[in-house]
This record gives sequence, structure tokens and C-alpha cells, in this order.
Amino acid sequence: ATFDAGTTEASEREELIILSRSSFEEARINPSGQESSAFIDSYIHDAPTTSTVNDSGPPTNVIAFEQSSAAQIGAMPITDHNLTTDAEGTEPHQRAARKIVLKLQSSRSTGRLSHDATTLKAKRMHDIDISQPELSRIQDLAPARLLVVIIMVLSVDDNPRPSKRTRFSSSSDDMAPLSVPEASTRLPQSMLLLSLPTLLQHPPGHKHHSRSLFLSLFALRKCLSSGGLDVNAECRAWTDLAELGFRIGLHEPGIENEIEKAITKATLIASKHPTLNVYQPRIMRLSARLALHQGKPKLASTSLKRDIASFSTSNNQPHDLYASHLEYITSLTAGSTCVSSGDASIKPLSAIRDLYDLATHNKHGNVSRLALVLELRQLMHYGQWTRFASALQRAEQAHDLVFSASSEVQVDKQPETELKADRDAMKVLQIHVLMFGLIFYTHVGDGDATQPRMKKLHDMLDSGDLDAFGPFGVVDLPLADSPPLQVQVTHPRIVINLAFLLSSVSKRDPVGRKPKRKLFAGEGIQALERDIKREIEMPIWASQSDLDEMYQRMHKIRADMICELAGVSICRSEFSDAEKHLSELIAFTRSHNLFSTYCARITLHQAHLAHALGNTERALKCYRVAAYLSRPRTGMSAGEKKEDEGYDDPFVYTSARAGEIWLRIGCLCDIVDEEQRHQEFQILKTMSSGIVKTTEGLGGTLQAIGCVIGACLTDEFLQAKSYLRTALNLCTASQDNHLRPLILSLIAGQYLHTAPEHTQTMLATADQLAAGLGAQPKALSSSDKTPTKNATPKPVSKSKKPDLSDGIGNAYLRLWIGERNLELKKRAGDEAAVAQQAYVNEKLRGAVERVRRRAARSSFGGIGGGLETPTKR
Repeated sequence: ATFDAGTTEASEREELIILSRSSFEEARINPSGQESSAFIDSYIHDAPTTSTVNDSGPPTNVIAFEQSSAAQIGAMPITDHNLTTDAEGTEPHQRAARKIVLKLQSSRSTGRLSHDATTLKAKRMHDIDISQPELSRIQDLAPARLLVVIIMVLSVDDNPRPSKRTRFSSSSDDMAPLSVPEASTRLPQSMLLLSLPTLLQHPPGHKHHSRSLFLSLFALRKCLSSGGLDVNAECRAWTDLAELGFRIGLHEPGIENEIEKAITKATLIASKHPTLNVYQPRIMRLSARLALHQGKPKLASTSLKRDIASFSTSNNQPHDLYASHLEYITSLTAGSTCVSSGDASIKPLSAIRDLYDLATHNKHGNVSRLALVLELRQLMHYGQWTRFASALQRAEQAHDLVFSASSEVQVDKQPETELKADRDAMKVLQIHVLMFGLIFYTHVGDGDATQPRMKKLHDMLDSGDLDAFGPFGVVDLPLADSPPLQVQVTHPRIVINLAFLLSSVSKRDPVGRKPKRKLFAGEGIQALERDIKREIEMPIWASQSDLDEMYQRMHKIRADMICELAGVSICRSEFSDAEKHLSELIAFTRSHNLFSTYCARITLHQAHLAHALGNTERALKCYRVAAYLSRPRTGMSAGEKKEDEGYDDPFVYTSARAGEIWLRIGCLCDIVDEEQRHQEFQILKTMSSGIVKTTEGLGGTLQAIGCVIGACLTDEFLQAKSYLRTALNLCTASQDNHLRPLILSLIAGQYLHTAPEHTQTMLATADQLAAGLGAQPKALSSSDKTPTKNATPKPVSKSKKPDLSDGIGNAYLRLWIGERNLELKKRAGDEAAVAQQAYVNEKLRGAVERVRRRAARSSFGGIGGGLETPTKR
């Protein structure tokens, strides 16, 4: 800030530049002897230096000006009388400073003192008439503070301009910006070098980001090597250097060692001087981050736990304590190596509970609600779904989200929050809770609970509540009598694209002309393609790796939406679209270095496509490869995991094994030898026992698949009925109309000879659902095709191929249902119905034959160019 001050007797102009780390703002004080005197005295006074340390950025040094010292001086201008007179109640160091100023003024008038700051340091104190108490007090002053006072005196012009009258009227000319005085004081080199990183910093997306990092690193190295720094400036320089190293990146050569040295130096200086305790929390968090990068999570958690315990005896602000708690939770989460282990989640959840209890005791509601959201994330991360339901209920109640049985949101009426920051924090946390609720109820297969939460999420995003996230997802959590706690939440660009993905995943029904699952995924990809072309706003303290991670997340979201399009296309027997989406997915993941992450899922989609086309050999190989790529890797070292393709994915692994068993069940009919068929049946029965138990804890969809497999391989009729009844209930609750017609067909087969009327009803329902899997959008009417008078004609693409979909849906399943219906109608003796059903079955056989021919010529065929003959299943 730039301060222009002057006395009442002369129009003297002084300029003092004070550079802080987080801001460089301009503030001007009108020429007034009172302001100048109070400012000089308060700066000479040994005022404490406080710091506002936010978790989102570097600490901001703030000089605490004590009003008591200014009050002791009164409204005394800087004149010879005031400098020589010892006012009653003034401190010895204040009187000494006034005598120094008077002596310097007299020395300057006689030409015995130059403007050079080095001459000021060489000035002997015995040349000035100062008593011993005053001299001892002056020697204890920081050199920078004494130098500021001396510079202000030396900056006074010897030949000032005549004083002007004060203008009270305003005009347009008065709005012109104020010019910087020509006779400005030169800053010390160390202060300038220390302040350069703040002035030069740019976000990682800026074109000068790399240059600013290089210049900042050079300035801090030069500042520390120059010497002559006081302990405050030196501690700040070492802390700045450590923070700058994280912005540059630990992968750069030599940066990691430099960060470690800077943290060690800063810790040593801050521990020796109690006035620098304000730096301790931030230094400790930087040390924990470095330890996590070096693979030492236990060291990071131990140091942070010790730092949290020291807060009870220090005077640090609450936001520092909460920031250390959050860093401690992060270190415990990174230290757990096994995702599915229940023991690994005990310590992080216990730390989150401690944070919640502390915030509740301090009556900081925003932090306590944040702790509930962190608990949801932790439980979902470790797959502890049994505890997730109760935690979600507590979080929804704390965030005023109550969903009634009528699928309507009931918001508890709370007194309107006065602060905008409180409202924004509530909106941000509500959106996160709604997303967690969507994922959970989609996982367990509760469609009735999913719909109201999705509706509430869409309403909030459409009404502009996304603005509460700010430009780059940094949210202030207001705290009473303390600076706010700044938390980096999900980036708003990630939130809006993730909403498209969650909407697509939660819509499990692929039946209809325009299924929502396909619609949300397609629109989400188009929105993401437009969004990724715009520059992503990032905070200035973010690094290039943070920006790369942001783009990587967006690429993963797009890959997930392409997977949804491929999956729904296979469900609807739209094989051309499925092949196109899989080709796009392979090319996209290879282009963005994501193939190893998605190779297991891609192989599983290839297996489903080959299975739907009747390509048995290729489907069996793809199922086994997908299971291998997603297998558990509990006994492997970190190096072996890094070299291995794929990742440990229990969902893909279980699905691939279930698909292999289901395919081999269909192949049993090809085995002619009865004994060999019985042996194969016993092998599959043994394999299915483990799959059925595994699927019980992996959500409603996989549990329904496990029940279907168990029903097909059990020897007991009642147990088979129980399995199928459970599977039907799960599919009905999750609104999964893709697996539902198959289950209805299997149940109808059990009543084919005992309850024909009930069987016909169930077969009709199954056939209707199977036909809906191939429903196509309605064609435009003649009025819609006729262009209006002022309509702009659209060019017709000659390269676009016509849609070859016949709208049959699942041809194999519909043919099996048609044959059972024909058998029932023959048994009833209805000749007309038999003839009609025979005609329908003939059309379905033609559709099945087209699928077989397509499998034979498909590029996704089996070994040998897809020339093998597909087997009917």
C-alpha cells in the first residue's frame, strides 16, 4: 500500500511501499500531521505481527497497528517542538525515535547525511543525545522498522511547493488516476526480492505461468543468499520457497530436496522465536504433504497429530486448527492401502468424528456439516454401504434435505442466513450430499429414492446454485471471531459434467423410444466437448499438475459416458452404435493415456457385444481377459502393480466371472454326452456358489444377476423360485427393464405346464419389454418435414447411412417367448391364434438370422476374422 503523508506546516510528501504476500493494493492517506505522526509511532512501536493462514493459500502478513500508541502521542505533528519535548506517558523507545528523527533532520540540513540506506546503518548512536534506557530499547527494534522511519524523514523535500487550497468541488478531471510521486523511496533489495513472487504469480493456465515460477524461484534464492534478513523475513522467505516448490512440482529435478531444506530451515527459525508461531501450522502442513509424496504417511499423520495437540497451548486461530485436521484426515486416507478393508477405514473415520465433535463444541455449523460430507466420502471410498445409509440420513437432516414417501422434497424452514458466505457454503454442501445420495440409491437399486434427489439436484443446478462454488471451487466457511476456513471443493466444471454422468447412470431403464440413460450420456458428451475447449480457471496457488489432474478428470467423465452409450446400445441390440462407441472409447482412452484404467471395462463391453451377437468363442475369451485385468491384487507389491495392466475392480471382476458362467450355462445344450454335460454342470455349480455370495455386497444389479445364476444351477425347485422372486423384486425396485424380461421368462417357464394363464400373462409382459428395447424415435410427420416459408434449408448429407435398425429389440429372447406362446396356443386349440403366432415367429427367426450374419461379418468377430458360425443361445 502506498501512504502519502505530510505535516500541517509544510506540504511534504513521503512515500512508503509495504508489500504483502497475498495482496498488493493501493491505499492513500491525505496529508495530515495526525495521520503521519500516528503511523510513524505505531510502526516504531514493537507491535506484534499476526498472520492469517488459510488452507487454500499462503499466509498473509498483516502489521497490527496498535491504537494505544497513537493515542499516547495525541494529534502531534512532526515538528521540532514535538520531537524534543518528552510528552507525559510516552515510552522510552518513542522518545528515542523522535530524537533520531530530529537528529537526522538536522544532519540532513547541514549536508552531513546522504540518502543512502547504508549510511544510515553506519550512523553511530552516540552522536544523538539518547539515554541508556532509550538506547537499549532502540537496539531491540527490528532494523527494518527503524529504517522505515528514517526513510520517511529523508524522503521529505527540502524545497517544498507552496501549499494549495483544498478543493471541495468535484469534476470529471478529479477522476483521473493519481500519479506516483517522482521522489519515491527505493525499497531494500531483500524486501523487493521477497515480494516479487506475489507480484509475479499467475494461474497454471496462464501463458506466463512457467516464467513467473522461474523468476519467483530466482528471487527467493537471491533474497536468502543476500543475508541481512530479520527472523520474520527469513522465516517468510523459507516458507515461500517451500510453497513455491510445490507449485513448480516435485517431479522437477532438485525441487524436492530444496523443499525439504526450506521446511527444515523455516521450522528451526519458527521454533526459536515465539512471535513466529503463526507460521508453525502452515509449515507443518507443508511437511506432511512432502512426507506423503515420499511415501511416508505414518510420519505425516504423526507430525500432524502432534501439531493438533499443540493447539491447546497456543493462540492460533480456529481456521488453522481445522486446516490441520483436514490435512490429518488426508494423511490417514493416503496411508490406507486396502480399499475394501474395514480396519483401514477406522482411523480416518475416527479423525472425521473428532473434527465433527470439535466443530460442534465450538458451534461452527459449517465445519460440522463439512465433516458429515467427508464421512460420506470416506464410507463410499471403502465400500462400507451398511453404514452409509445411516450416515446419509444424518447428513441430509443436517443440510435441510428431507425426502418424504411421496417423492417430494421437504425443506425444513430455518431462519434465513444473514451472510452470503453461509448460504453459499450450504448450497455447495447440499449439492455434494445429493450426489452421494444418487450414487448410493443407484447402487442399492432403489429407484423411488433416486428420483426425488435427482430432481432436487437438477433444480439447484438450473437455478444458478452452481455459482456458489466460485470460479474454481474455493469456498469460504465463515467462523465466528476468526478468519474463514477456505476449502477446495469439487471444481464447478467437474460438478456440472458429473451431474450428466450421474443422471445417465441412475436411469437404469433402457426401454423406450428415447431412453433417459442414452439421452443424458449423449447430451453430457456434447456439453463436455464444448466445455473442455474453454480455459479452466484455477487459483493462483495451483500447480501445473493440478491443472493436468483437472483435465484428466474431465477425460475420465467423458470415457464413462461413452461406456454408458456402449452399454445401452448393447442392451437395445443397436450393434452398429455399440461398435462405433467402443471404437471411439478405445481411441479416446489411448489418446489420453487412460487405456490401462479402462481396458478391463472395454474388454467386458466387448464380451457383452460378442455374447449378444452369439459369438461364443470370442465372448468367452473376452470374459476371461476382463476378469484377469480386474482381478484382486492383494499380494502384489507396488512395483508389480505399476507394471501390470488394469486395476483392481471388484465390480468388473465379478461381472466378468458371472458373464462367463452365464455363457457356459447356455453352452450346456451343445454337449451331447450326458455324463460330460453332468460334469460341466457340477463345475458351473461350484463356480456359481462363490459368485452368488460375492454379488450380495455389490449392489442391486449384480445381486439380481447372482440370483438368476443361482436359480439356473440349483437342484431344488423351491430355491430356484426364491432366487427368481428376489431377482424380480430387485429389478422392479431399480427400474431395470433390461434384466426384468429375462427373469419373467424364466419364471413363466416354471409355470408352463401348471398355470398356462399365468404363464401367458408373464410372457406377454416379457415380450412387451423385450420389444421396447428396440423402439425407435417416431418419424417426422409430413407437416414437420415441410419447411416453412422463412425456414433456412438444411443441407442433406449424402454420406449419412440410413438407420438399419428393424425395431425388433432382443430377437433371441422374443423368439423364445414366441415359441412358448405358440406351444400354449396349440394346447388351447386356437387355430387363428396359432396361425398369427406362427407368422410372428417367422419374422423373429428372420431377425435372429440377420443377427447371426452380422456376427459373422462383424469386425468384432472371433479369431480368424469372425468366420466361425455363431451358436444359437
